[in-house]
Amino acid sequence: LVLRNSVTGKSIIFGTQSTERVRINSSGNVGIGTTSFVDTRATGGLHLGNAKGIAFQATSSNTNSRAWRIRNDDLADWGSLNFAVGTTNSDFADSSTEVVMTMLRNGRVGIGTTTPSKTLEVNGQLKTASNITCDGTTIFGGSSSLDINLFAAGSLTLKTNNTAALTLDSSQNATFAGNIILPDANASNNVGTLKLGAGGDLSLYHDGSNSYINDASGTGSLYVNTNAFRVHSADGSDEMIKAVE
Repeated sequence: LVLRNSVTGKSIIFGTQSTERVRINSSGNVGIGTTSFVDTRATGGLHLGNAKGIAFQATSSNTNSRAWRIRNDDLADWGSLNFAVGTTNSDFADSSTEVVMTMLRNGRVGIGTTTPSKTLEVNGQLKTASNITCDGTTIFGGSSSLDINLFAAGSLTLKTNNTAALTLDSSQNATFAGNIILPDANASNNVGTLKLGAGGDLSLYHDGSNSYINDASGTGSLYVNTNAFRVHSADGSDEMIKAVE
């Protein structure tokens, strides 16, 4: 069966109830619900009208089958493209809660959200079997906290300049490659204070002038176990206290 319009510059039009539904123009473009063809960078192609889409039907005889729908200007802001999936094999994927992925006119992509605020926003868990490369400077943890969880029995290493700076092993031991630098603090200031013990009874801090080892809030004693204990002057030239076993 050959259906052809031999008149130059004219289209083939299909309609129902006196309304045009499909048009094939002289360049080979196919329009469904539209007579205005956008640039596809080449002649020929499928063009859908605004707020029109592609629907994939589910199989009614299989409860695991699902309907999918791809449509623009539909379940998100104007200029968006949505991919939605039905919740059952009889659902038409026509609700904003069924949108799997959204692409906005500003180029942002949302998975599990129709309002992505970043170039890629994932509302849910993200799993990768390879590396994640970040060329930016900051990783944000949102409005609450940032959890980095290594499920395997290995180590988690944070690097700077491709060199290990902090390593956390599977026994929760931490190894620092450099110094731990804290700001000046005082006895009542938790910022800049290293606290040890479940209740933070033992505190180590520097107030800008002097350094302190504070165990005033502890209920037990402060022990220093060593074979030889020495306290030297700042330049190391004078031995001020010496205790040898």
